[in-house]
Amino acid sequence: MTRQQMDDLKGQGRYGTFLQQICQFYLQYHRETYGMEAMFLHDPTAFAGVIAPECFTWKVGAVRVVTEGLACGATIMDLGNKTWNSPNGWMNRPHVRVAIDVDAERLTRLIYNRLKL
Repeated sequence: MTRQQMDDLKGQGRYGTFLQQICQFYLQYHRETYGMEAMFLHDPTAFAGVIAPECFTWKVGAVRVVTEGLACGATIMDLGNKTWNSPNGWMNRPHVRVAIDVDAERLTRLIYNRLKL
């Protein structure tokens, strides 16, 4: 969400001014860290995946999280494009549904409109 969108929340709905004020820290963090006049909306985006799944492109597959080495913390997914013919760490893993793309404009509009209530 852009700084302008956050500023526009001031005076909107029950919590617009409060949200605009408490998000200043996050906006400053994103400016200093990423050089952008906006902030990522991780938690509202996760919730939007439940209430508005049409905002996302979804894939189903096995997911693993790297726990060691240079890629520690990276999430990787087996999309099932390959048939495994020998035992490995992907076999017998449960499949989950993962959002791999988002209609950012639509999602931001959805979140912004909810925040104005």
